[in-house]
This record gives sequence, C-alpha cells and structure tokens, in this order.
Amino acid sequence: RLTLLIILALELLSFTLFWLPAAKAIALLILATLIFVLSLINLKYGIWASIIELIIGSKGYLLAAQVNGFTVSLRMAIFCAVLLATLIYLLRSVERFKMLKTLAAPMWITFFVVLCWGIGFAFWRGLNSILIFQDFNAYLYFLYLIPFTIVFKEQKPFTEFWNIFAASIFALCVKTLILLFAFSAN
Repeated sequence: RLTLLIILALELLSFTLFWLPAAKAIALLILATLIFVLSLINLKYGIWASIIELIIGSKGYLLAAQVNGFTVSLRMAIFCAVLLATLIYLLRSVERFKMLKTLAAPMWITFFVVLCWGIGFAFWRGLNSILIFQDFNAYLYFLYLIPFTIVFKEQKPFTEFWNIFAASIFALCVKTLILLFAFSAN
C-alpha cells in the first residue's frame, strides 16, 4: 500500500509540475535530496526508489527540469543519489570496499576500458556530443549492479522487492488503462 501511495504522490506531483514549470528544479532537488538521505539510512530505500521510477517513469522523464539547457530527469537524480550513498556506504568500512574490489575488479576495468574506447571513437567520428552523453549515461546504469549486489547480498529483501515490483506494475497498468480510456473515448 505504501508503494502505491508513493507512486500516486509522484504521479500527482508530476502532473502538477507540468503546469508549474518554474517549480520543477526545486521539486527535483528536494526529491533527490530525500532519496539520498534515505539511501544513507538504508541503501535499499534508494534501490526501491530507482525500481519504482524505472517501472513507472515514462522514459525517465516523470519529473525533469532544465538546467542550463540540459534536461536533468528524476531518473538521473535518483541514480546520482543512490551511487553517492553507495560510495559513502563503501567508504565507511574498509572490509566492504576490499570485498567489492576483489569480487569485480577485472569486470569493472574491462567495462570502463570498453566504455572509454567507445566514447573516444564517437568523438573521433565527430558524433553529436549530446548523443554521446546519452549513450554514455545509458551504459553507466550498469553501475546500479554495485548497490543492488550490496543490498541483495547483505539484507536479502526478496519479498520487499517483489512487493514493490508488483505494486509498480499494477500502478503502471492502472495508469495505462486510465489514459487509454481518456484518449480513446469520444
């Protein structure tokens, strides 16, 4: 129930801010800060926020604000908040950081080498820098594997995960049916 209430609040906030574009940046900053603080309390809260937004978040632009001509979405803000909280979580304990480093070092080094090669090649080919950033941003979402691994290895919250997943899918279905009815009725 709490997940459905959060989703309803997000949808209402998104709809309201559509009519108040000046408040989008402030709302985005407040939500990102809230998610960051909750992630510091328990990393799984940030993971849950990211899962909810990934499922219901219309290509990542459920809530977005223009900052210096660049669109910053709620998805990007959640991503940054969760990864910053993950970094702080790892730095609090040397053992956690060492464990993560030994488990996945070759995989991450290979990933970043290939990613840097792709970015360099794209610039060399003269591709649009905004498109390069969007592709780079998409590949950075693999970094979510770090907090997901930490949360699922240490806390094993499988029941909570499936409840949040199901509630998000249900909310998306209800929203789709409402929109279908609203736009198909004469």
